[in-house]
Amino acid sequence: MYFNLGTSENLYTIGSYPQISQTENNIFNSPFSTQRINYGNIPNEIPYLELEFYKNAKITDMLSSTTPYFGLIINVKLKNLLEQFNIPKYKFYPIVLFRNKINVKDYYWFNFYDDIFYIDMEKSKFILEWRDVIQEFCFTSKEFYLSKEQETFGDFEKNLIIKEVYLLNSFPKYDIFHFEGRNIISKKLLNAFIENNITGYEVSEYNVLKME
Repeated sequence: MYFNLGTSENLYTIGSYPQISQTENNIFNSPFSTQRINYGNIPNEIPYLELEFYKNAKITDMLSSTTPYFGLIINVKLKNLLEQFNIPKYKFYPIVLFRNKINVKDYYWFNFYDDIFYIDMEKSKFILEWRDVIQEFCFTSKEFYLSKEQETFGDFEKNLIIKEVYLLNSFPKYDIFHFEGRNIISKKLLNAFIENNITGYEVSEYNVLKME
């Protein structure tokens, strides 16, 4: 069983949403940076990343932020926990984080990615909706699926819905990974979050993914 992982929007827990934002000194993905970090890139080093808490935001293990727009901002407690699990290619980058002009230490940007397509193409299905027309397709190939997804970008009346995805036996059984713009975690990792009282996250069951 897998779950969709996101940052908490419960203001009682986090104080404000998002909790942090970039400062005027931040260089990461700014127009002044000579290095662009795109989704899927895991470089050895990143441009200077400086963030700060909003006035009413509370400190949690995972923090909501609009910069960077992918990956997760986490503290050392959650970093140490994640390192005990099966993770695709990844890196933890130390960041500079301020709260009331005081440097809050031991926070990281967690960037992870695996571009291998572990999907049984024939068994997995998706639906393409256009007005009253509903078409169901098998994935067939990665290129075929992406071509159908591309159709929806320029046509707001078209909607692509993934019905069910069967993961191949070759899937490394990651405990956290990206899928269709989502951060997905295993039940094993979710249980560890609960047992270790991790804060600042929320999950919902993601029953689209199935094992063969």
